[in-house]
Amino acid sequence: MTKLLVVCLGVILSLPATEAFTPAERIGHLPRALFRFETSAGKYTIRSDGFVEIYAYQRKRVFYLSMPPKGRLERVYFIAHEGDLLLRYDVIDQGTYLTRIEQTPSGRLGGRKRKWVTELPNLPDQVPVINGDVVIVSPTIEINKADGRIVRQ
Repeated sequence: MTKLLVVCLGVILSLPATEAFTPAERIGHLPRALFRFETSAGKYTIRSDGFVEIYAYQRKRVFYLSMPPKGRLERVYFIAHEGDLLLRYDVIDQGTYLTRIEQTPSGRLGGRKRKWVTELPNLPDQVPVINGDVVIVSPTIEINKADGRIVRQ
């Protein structure tokens, strides 16, 4: 009986843990909404045009998300993972993006370094999940979290 318990426990512990993204709080109505969320690195505010403000270490830093000009955000999902910020954001009628951004200041001006951005077709409103080395953004699309390559489509 104890051997069976040890084997079952070993199998359970060897399975990769899944981590789900969290939807950002939307303030206001589309298409001019703001999205807010907080991680251990700071408080983020994202305007509908992709302008991002982060309040960290008693300072404000800014950067832009990669998206088409005149695009407006519809939804934002986030997760702090391995010291970085992963964002999935949907641009109204123009596609979905998944990006990985360093949360720690880099460079002389303390900007946030974008590690990669992956553009995807319009996807249903499904919460992304990290499972091992991949981010599952839909039942048919998996993206490598290290470099942003599409693993399965």
